[in-house]
Amino acid sequence: MPSMRCLLAAVLLLAAGAAGAEGGCPPGMIPYSGTNMSSCGPMPAGYGQPAQPAGPHWETRWGAIATDGAKAALGAVSGMRSKRQAKKLALAQCRAEGGTKCKLDLAYYNQCAVMVTGDKLYMSQGAPTIELATRLALASCEEADTNCHVYYSACSMAELVQ
Repeated sequence: MPSMRCLLAAVLLLAAGAAGAEGGCPPGMIPYSGTNMSSCGPMPAGYGQPAQPAGPHWETRWGAIATDGAKAALGAVSGMRSKRQAKKLALAQCRAEGGTKCKLDLAYYNQCAVMVTGDKLYMSQGAPTIELATRLALASCEEADTNCHVYYSACSMAELVQ
């Protein structure tokens, strides 16, 4: 019987070694199905990776407005792929325009934004359209200031990508 135990131990060791691989196949291979015998083949590209959107899809686009009111410096960007990128570039543009204490006024995505100025103040407003953002910002400005007008406007709408 010792030879039977040795044979059983050898079979268990072989089975344990194959159990960690994909369906008993070596690394980089996957089991093929639909045949009478077990066989392995190479993994297709992207196997086991999350599925990517098939075909065209919409991607969010960001915009940002940064200002230094004391220096009358404005930094504004639109069409950026991330909020971080939009904020960073708007602040950098504000500094490039002479701002020393630039701050982020507004970060927005998939919509429009305006900056309205009056005799004493300025404000930024986001909304689904430029018309609505303008109407909201002018109404707020005119409650507290005079000679309100749109100084800057832009949209960062979602983009259809392949």
